[in-house]
Amino acid sequence: MEPEVHIIEKYFQLIKQCFTMTNIRLKGGKEIDLLAFNPRTGEKYHVEARVSTTSAFKLRLHDTKLKDGRVHRRGLDFFNKQKFNHPTVLKKIHELFHSEKYRKILVIWRARLPQINILNTDLSQNSMEASNRSISPSSPSLLFQPHTIS
Repeated sequence: MEPEVHIIEKYFQLIKQCFTMTNIRLKGGKEIDLLAFNPRTGEKYHVEARVSTTSAFKLRLHDTKLKDGRVHRRGLDFFNKQKFNHPTVLKKIHELFHSEKYRKILVIWRARLPQINILNTDLSQNSMEASNRSISPSSPSLLFQPHTIS
């Protein structure tokens, strides 16, 4: 399991009190990063994670294309079409959730040097805030940017 998915899974288990499934392999090379279900509230989540190690990554509303016609795969339209609303993905989610009512969440992690942005979670308040701390240039940093896809 990718580290970012593991961190997100722990958040859903410990904070949201959900049962989770990760790295669900599908036909055609598709994969669902995480599905979560809260048995108390009935809430269901489909979560996808993306990590970028370059400063060139910028989340966009619409994806842009390279000169050869390939897409950059950083537009919300790409994630919506390929990660959340692809027929193979929808079929598997329907099999597991038996419902079409669930939240779609995209989590973007951007690794940067030499500064780290740490996600602080106050367990008593269930709130999150980012704080900056200086660290050595050899350590990666993470920026937590959740996006809900409707």
